[in-house]
Amino acid sequence: MPSSIDSFQTACPMISSAQLQALRARADEVTAQAIGALISAGQTLALAESCTGGLCAALLTDVAGASAALVSSAVVYQTRAKSSLLGLDPAFIARFGPVSEPVTRALAQAARDKAGADLGAAITGWAGPSGGSASEPVGTAYVAIAWQGAEQLTRLWIEGDRAAVRWGAALFAIEAIRRKASALSR
Repeated sequence: MPSSIDSFQTACPMISSAQLQALRARADEVTAQAIGALISAGQTLALAESCTGGLCAALLTDVAGASAALVSSAVVYQTRAKSSLLGLDPAFIARFGPVSEPVTRALAQAARDKAGADLGAAITGWAGPSGGSASEPVGTAYVAIAWQGAEQLTRLWIEGDRAAVRWGAALFAIEAIRRKASALSR
C-alpha cells in the first residue's frame, strides 16, 4: 500500500477482510439485536444511505417487526439527491464534498428531521474502484448517528473491493445503531 494509505489508516478505525468476514457471519444476529434495541428503547430510526445504496435498510427490514422501529430510508447516492430529498444545500455539499464529516453529519440530522424519527443514521463513502483522494482513499466511509441535541460520527477505512466497502459500512452502521439504542434504553 502507498504511504498515504498507511498514514490514513492510523488516523481512523480499519475493518480488515478477516473482520468483515466475521461481521458478515454475524449479520443476522447483529441486525436483529439492533432492531430489538431500538424497540426496547422506544426509539425510531431514519436512514440516509449513499455508498451502501440501501443495503443497511435491506438488512434491517429482513428482521420481522422492523417496521416498529424503522421509519424510512433514503438512498441519496448522487449529490443532487442529497439536496432534493433531504434538503442539503448544494453549496454546502460542494464546499465539503459528498463524502465528508460535515455532509454525513448533516445527512443523519436531515434524515431524522424529515422522518420525525428519534435517531437518524447516515452512511457515505468511497466504495471504488474509482473516487477517493490521497486524504480519503477508496475504502473510506463515514457513519453518523444523530439524536435529540447530539450526534456521533466515525470515519473508518474498509479493506477490500466495492462489495466489501458497502457491506463493511452497512454493518458498522447497524452496530453503531445497536449501541446507541442500547445506551438510550438504560
